[in-house]
Amino acid sequence: MTFNYSLDTTIRELLEWGRISVRTHNALNAAGYDTLGGVLDSITTDYNGRLLAADIKAYFEVNRNAVEVLLFKGKKTISVNRYVTQSPLFYRQFFDERSDKPITSTSEAASRLPSVSV
Repeated sequence: MTFNYSLDTTIRELLEWGRISVRTHNALNAAGYDTLGGVLDSITTDYNGRLLAADIKAYFEVNRNAVEVLLFKGKKTISVNRYVTQSPLFYRQFFDERSDKPITSTSEAASRLPSVSV
C-alpha cells in the first residue's frame, strides 16, 4: 500500500493508515492539531549550526534514499541536498561565519573560499 502524505493529511488519516499510535493521535487532538501541516508549523527549536550540519550529514548516511533536507526558518526555506553534504567543505562552511547564510550548493561553497593568486 502506498501512502501519499501532504500538509493537508489529517491526523485521523495517519492513525487509520497505522502511521501513528492511538496515544499520539489523542495527544495531537488534545493539543488542537488537525493536519500534518499544523504539526509541522508548530515545531520550533534552537540549534547550533555545526550540530545541525552534523545531524544532516548523519541523516543522509543512515537514509541512503534521501535526496534533500528542507529547513524552515520563519518564511525562509533552506534546501540542503545530499551532494552538498559530501563536500569536504560542508562542515567548515555550512554557515558563513560573517553572514550566517547557509550554503546551498557546492559551487557556492567553493566561491566562499579565499581566492589565491599564483
